[in-house]
Amino acid sequence: MSRSGGSVRPHLLWEAVLLVLTVVAAVVWYSQDGSRLSLLVYDIAFVGLLATAFALSLRTATPNLAVVAAAALAGVAYAEVLDSGAPVFVAAIAAIAAATFLGLGMGLVAGLLRAPGWAVSLGGLALTQGILLAVTGGGGPQRLAKEGAIRSDSAAAKWLVLFLLLSIGGAALWSIPAVRRALSGNRVVAGEPPSPFGARLLGAVVGLGGSSLIAGAAGVLLTGRIGATVLSTDISQLALVAGAVLLGGVSVAGGRGGFAGTVLGVVLLSLVQRTILVADGPRWLSTVVFALAIVVGLGISRALEALQPSLPTSTPGAPPMSMPGTLPTSTPGAPPASVPGTGPVEQSRNY
Repeated sequence: MSRSGGSVRPHLLWEAVLLVLTVVAAVVWYSQDGSRLSLLVYDIAFVGLLATAFALSLRTATPNLAVVAAAALAGVAYAEVLDSGAPVFVAAIAAIAAATFLGLGMGLVAGLLRAPGWAVSLGGLALTQGILLAVTGGGGPQRLAKEGAIRSDSAAAKWLVLFLLLSIGGAALWSIPAVRRALSGNRVVAGEPPSPFGARLLGAVVGLGGSSLIAGAAGVLLTGRIGATVLSTDISQLALVAGAVLLGGVSVAGGRGGFAGTVLGVVLLSLVQRTILVADGPRWLSTVVFALAIVVGLGISRALEALQPSLPTSTPGAPPMSMPGTLPTSTPGAPPASVPGTGPVEQSRNY
């Protein structure tokens, strides 16, 4: 099986199933809390940006476990820069830049050391937590200047559109074979040699750096919405993000993913979470649901991988491969066969 190729049909079929489940969840939620649409939109936009970030890191096979921490770092930077008297736009750019700098650092470490993204980002998560405590002095959440608030219905709609554009647009961009080929260097495939150092470094920098950039935007949104900073990484929030992405069909092994799966996974789990809150359900119930979504998502990922067509061992019509150390034989009257590696490509990588 190739490092990043395959059919999208299994993903589209699963996304159709997800759509049905999401519609059912929407009907249940609307029957209980349909009048509070703006709160749901904010939830979907925030979680969706984090999920889009995590999905990017999964596609590049460099899972970023620090996306929630990067969002918290961006939120603190947003509040600090606003407090210094800077305009809202400048504060937002500075906040996203801080999160991006963290991600680029993790990407360089992962690429240069050829270390797995999950391990590097776990260290990044711990480092970010320490930075947050050092900046705030352990004094608790910081109140946000009123000009930085993001609470109107129109603002919620704009952030929702941003999430949809990044998620679906990014998935469409990923469907281009050249893009997948360039950024899937960290994906491990049985029977294929490791990718060159440069390909692994590029994938790590784009995966961890790009995901942290998007997470920074989510941090600005959350801080602007609640009017205060968040100083810790909520494991339940990370479970929600991971569950939505895996449930959406993005491969845990990297490389593969559908088009609207992440969007549907985010909307489905956000609806379930809101329904539990409205019904006064215990808080732990939502966390358990997210954990189950991760487990089911892992199974979906495995099933979608298994449904991918296998690559042919050779190009149709090509001469049989000879044993190592021998030259291939040729049929009388046919052109001489070329030595493997010196003639045309003998096996399609099907990117």
